[in-house]
Amino acid sequence: MQHLKDKIPLRIHSADVCEQILRVVSRSSRLEELVLDNAGLKTEFAQKLAAALAHNASSGLTSINLANNPLEDRGVYSLSAQFAKLCLGLKHLNFSKTSLSPKGVNSLCQSLSANPSIASSLVHLDLSGNMLRGDDMQHFYNFLGQPNNLATLDLSNTDCSLDQVCSALLRGSVQHLSVLNVSKSIFPHRKGKEVPPSFKHFFSSATSLSSINVSGTKLPPEALKALLLGLASNPSLKDVSLDLSCCELGHCLRSGGSQILEGCIAEIPNISSLDLSDNGLDSELSTLLVWLAKNHSIKHLSLGKNFNNIKSKNLAPVLDGVVHMIQEEESPLTSLSLADSRLKSDLTIVLNALGSNSTLTRLDISGNAMGDMGAKMLAKALQINSKLRTVIWDKNNTSPQGLQDVAAALEK
Repeated sequence: MQHLKDKIPLRIHSADVCEQILRVVSRSSRLEELVLDNAGLKTEFAQKLAAALAHNASSGLTSINLANNPLEDRGVYSLSAQFAKLCLGLKHLNFSKTSLSPKGVNSLCQSLSANPSIASSLVHLDLSGNMLRGDDMQHFYNFLGQPNNLATLDLSNTDCSLDQVCSALLRGSVQHLSVLNVSKSIFPHRKGKEVPPSFKHFFSSATSLSSINVSGTKLPPEALKALLLGLASNPSLKDVSLDLSCCELGHCLRSGGSQILEGCIAEIPNISSLDLSDNGLDSELSTLLVWLAKNHSIKHLSLGKNFNNIKSKNLAPVLDGVVHMIQEEESPLTSLSLADSRLKSDLTIVLNALGSNSTLTRLDISGNAMGDMGAKMLAKALQINSKLRTVIWDKNNTSPQGLQDVAAALEK
């Protein structure tokens, strides 16, 4: 058997099963991947796994997934000592939600740095869901700052310092990094203090980035500008997915971010997917949509949850802006989401425009409580529109009659 993968998604209650797994790890030279996600494993198992690895000098294990198990620092201390000795290094390591503190992560990264093979072998590192807040993270940043082959780095839900992560990665090697997930991170910012130049330089230098997720991160306007201008000046990037959802950009906009987003977005040639949902943009959207319409690279746009505090008199111009954008003859837009916006009957302004739209293939209007009148308008549009392939419209207070109207339209 050249490749053995253990996938145990359920909790392991039997000590016998654990012993069998440990026996294989301690003896096999061909076991390459171990997946024990959410298996109810604790510190003791991690310590036994470390002992099994120590017993097997010819281990071929290069992929380890122990996510969603409360291993805690003590368990990872034991494993880290063995990671430093793995002759083949590691390709994939997933310690997501394993109850690690900064001390545990530092210990892990110190061991990863000590193994000369890992710099070239490790392509996927997931430490999401562990607490990485604090200044005492030197070994972590030192590891990121070494030459590496990381293609995927997931630090979501860790409260990590975004500027320090980007600065460390810039010191290391960023030409292979494709996926960067730092959602719900922290961007330390003090009034009068400039954003480090390394932050912009990172986004202008990372030549393989395809997915950037900073959702749930409060970006000061200067940081938002640095990120966008960095991407705009990176000639190597194409088809980048940028998630700026839930970043409180509405607050950012009131402090000058509106002009930043509007001034940058039209000229960025490499963003193909942009998520601005849940940002409290409200009436600011009317001007922003004008500039979004000028962008010729964005194919997928998410604007949901941005209409909660908009006055009714200001809503129509915003929705007219949406209509204008999707009706542009040269619009690159193929996917639009207005999900969870509770637009109710006002959504018909957009639905009316679908009949003449020739670019959208996917539309998400779920969570808008548009009722049967909205379903009728959707049905009418679907009779004419032959381009749409996916329409998501759950949570819209649609009765059986509304469903029947849409079904009848699809049959025609």
